[in-house]
Amino acid sequence: MYGPETVSRLNLLRQKTADNTITDEELKEATDLLRAHRRSATENAAKRRVVAKKSVKTADDLLAELANLP
Repeated sequence: MYGPETVSRLNLLRQKTADNTITDEELKEATDLLRAHRRSATENAAKRRVVAKKSVKTADDLLAELANLP
């Protein structure tokens, strides 16, 4: 998830939003922080799918392993 600094900053920005004192620049910063985390989560999920796909053996691979047993 988010690091402690990011959580603290997001909480501050949320409070400013609730008070209606947030600037456009701070709103953009909050959006960038949230989007950066989602991007990294999507990239990590894609990497896990590739690894999982590589580790799945086909039926031919399993039969070849059985044929090589002593």
